[in-house]
Amino acid sequence: MQINSIVMDVNVWITIFLNKQAFWFEIIVKEKKTQIFRCKELTEELKDVLGRKKFKDIFNNPISDYISIYEYYTKNLQIRRVFKDCSDTNDNYLFDLAEQSKSQYLVSGDKAVLTTMVNSPLKIISLSDFKQIFL
Repeated sequence: MQINSIVMDVNVWITIFLNKQAFWFEIIVKEKKTQIFRCKELTEELKDVLGRKKFKDIFNNPISDYISIYEYYTKNLQIRRVFKDCSDTNDNYLFDLAEQSKSQYLVSGDKAVLTTMVNSPLKIISLSDFKQIFL
């Protein structure tokens, strides 16, 4: 069976944590033979977003608990910053991570990411599309 490789944007992680759907990772990683990639930039952004004031009363557990789940189900990759074509330049690293990990999918809820054109076989999909494919 072919191993699927994916990158998930921070907004996807936040949605999964908000909806208490971390159980998905057991299905995705183990049953669907999928590798989810992360990088330092993605981890830093996730920590920043989880620490925002608006989420303080929403997330019951310490940020470290969410980061532990995230790190358990993902593989770290050090990336070279080369991509420059996303309209939100802060998200260029996601494309670097997807390309350099040879991921088939980049999952995001961010319009700037979803509408970025890439010259590769990478499929940029929404969370709902991701659910249809993997769950």
